[in-house]
Amino acid sequence: AIAPIAAPIAPPPSTSTPGHQAPSFAAGIPLNQKLFGVVKAVMNGDTVVIMKDAKNLAGPPPEIRLTLASLQAPSMYPEEQPFAFESREYLRKLVIGQTVQFVVEYKVESVQRLFGSVYLNVDGVPTSVSRQIVRNG
Repeated sequence: AIAPIAAPIAPPPSTSTPGHQAPSFAAGIPLNQKLFGVVKAVMNGDTVVIMKDAKNLAGPPPEIRLTLASLQAPSMYPEEQPFAFESREYLRKLVIGQTVQFVVEYKVESVQRLFGSVYLNVDGVPTSVSRQIVRNG
């Protein structure tokens, strides 16, 4: 015979204070402020992972995943769309390993995504990565 379970498993105790919401997925990331970092990865033709400068940090450098605002590239996931690979490769060759200036313009909590602009330094002038993508098709 199977022994009955004595009591149901209780959920872990809540760590939030009653009446307060849990912190935002992007808590501490300022909006509309010029920031600098190095592009660590390119997820697809409109999304990059930017890593903050690791100097003087004890642990791994903080990083954010930023989707270029006002631009929609073909998706690689879950199913690769036409020209998705070419789109990602263009962006990868343009920005990977580069120090960039970026601005987080807005956050969408429901999909936990940050949207903003990324700028490359071209001859001392910040140049929009989004504009370069559109210009080059």
